[in-house]
Order: sequence, then C-alpha cells, then structure tokens
Amino acid sequence: MRRANCTITPTRSRLQRVCAAMLVAGLSSVALHAQDQPKKYDVKLDWKAVEGHKSELAFDDSQLVRMVISTNDREIMKREDKQSRSFAAVEVIVKTKDDKPAVSRWTFSKATQQSSDRNTPFAFQGRTVVVTKDPGRGRLFAFDNGEAVAPEDAAVLAQLWGSDNKPGELSGEEIFAPKQPVSVGETWTPDVATIARELKFGDVDVKRSSAKATLKSAETRNGVEFGKVELQFELWLTKFGPMQLEKPAVMKAAGDIDACLDRTLPDGTMRMTMEAKADGPATMGEPPTRVQVSFEMKANMLEIQTTAR
Repeated sequence: MRRANCTITPTRSRLQRVCAAMLVAGLSSVALHAQDQPKKYDVKLDWKAVEGHKSELAFDDSQLVRMVISTNDREIMKREDKQSRSFAAVEVIVKTKDDKPAVSRWTFSKATQQSSDRNTPFAFQGRTVVVTKDPGRGRLFAFDNGEAVAPEDAAVLAQLWGSDNKPGELSGEEIFAPKQPVSVGETWTPDVATIARELKFGDVDVKRSSAKATLKSAETRNGVEFGKVELQFELWLTKFGPMQLEKPAVMKAAGDIDACLDRTLPDGTMRMTMEAKADGPATMGEPPTRVQVSFEMKANMLEIQTTAR
C-alpha cells in the first residue's frame, strides 16, 4: 500500500507561541546579564549647599621640614621646622549662589598652632568669622562685629574648608571626582596640572607626574549614598620656593575620602599624607648662585565635616 506524503505546516498561532517564547528567553538573558553588571556611581564630592544648614567642622595638620643649603662645602643655612595646627568650628550657611555657599559663619571653638613646644591660639579662636565668596577675589573674611581679620590670619583661614577657586575653575572636591560614573574598584585619572596648581608647592614637571583615584567601596547610610575614594599622586617638583632644582624632587601623596556621593550632604572625612625629598644642586638668588640642597618634608592632614544634629 502506497503511503501518502504528509507535510505538516505550523499554524500561525504556533509560530506566535514560538516567537513569544524566544523573545521571553532573550529578555530574560538580557535581564540576567544586566544584573551581572556592577552598579555605576555618579561620584560628586561637592554638595548642593542649602541655606541654614549647620555643620561641625574640624581640620588638623602637621608637618616636618628639614633643609640644609651649602655652597663650596660651606653650610649657609640649616633649618628644621616642626609644627601642627588644630581647628574646630560650627558652620552655618547664610546665603547660597549656584548651589555653593556665598556667605557663611564659622564659630571657632578651637584654633591653635603648636611649634617648638609652644601651643599658641590664633586671634579667631572663640570668635565668629563671616566668610563671603567674592567672584573676583575669592573668599573674604571678617569678624561678625565688622572688625577686620588680620592678613596673616586671613591667609590661614583661606587654607581651611572650601576653596577660593574663581568662576570656571574646579573646586577642590571636583578635582578628584571622575568625569563619568564609575563602579566599585574602578580607577580614574585626576588632572595632575590642576592638583599641582592647587597645592602651590612650586613648579611641577607635569609629564613625569601622575595621579590616580579609585572608588574602593560604596554603601547607603540612612538613605544616603556614601563611598570611599582612595587617592595617590606623585609630583616631580622642579622649583621649590626660590630654588630651581637641577634634579627634581619627587613628592608622593596618598589619602582617602569617605564622603557622600550624591550631593545631598556635605558630610565627609579626608585624610592625606605627603612626603618629599631632594638632594642635589640647585640655583637661587639674583644673580643666580649654584648651591647644594638637602631637603625633606613630611606632612599629614585630616579634614572632617558632619551635619550638626
């Protein structure tokens, strides 16, 4: 008996079911792949300032400098300086502009400097300083009763919390932030030239210098994203103060920032350690005189900002 040829043609509904199954499988694969991708954080270390916000501020630093300058085997200068400073204040933001503090009040409970076993208070310890951001001149300082702050004290205050960057310049926090979102463990390269300009140590060979930052961890604390950023940079100094170095001095720095990542709070802690050494010929003075320089510097810094409860 001859068997009839039989061809089975899928119905339209069956094709639809097959296509639907394939689509679901494809979407599931995409979803699973997306879950495998590490979360990206848009790290912003500067915050959107709010009028009336109150913070507790602390800043401590210390440094040791040793230097010997000689010429023709004759020592012409020997110097060793060891000093430390400590500051604590409550900040209240009075006025903001472009999401940054425009007028603030710093009420100091502590402002001291220790040098040669002497602990000396600064003139603004126990007083309130009004900090005003001037677009053309940076930050200006005056006591809350209108009394002027002495220039030497204003120079100290300018080194504390915040920065004196001009319009268009990056703030200290923005210098170390990545230009695009990063995941935990990812590294980026802050601009070395900007770091050198902000530190104001002297002339720097930017091509030989380097910098890197890494997001080491991230977590949510009371509904706010915080992260820890590790910093490392190396600056090759070709000029230090009045001395033009024939052999660059290498300054190495390492630190970490534990701070709010999403700009909702100013809270954070920053630690830095730095050291530099130089040993070789240099020129200084006018007319230039060739000298032999032996130089060593070590420095530590701790800065803390916490929202007052």
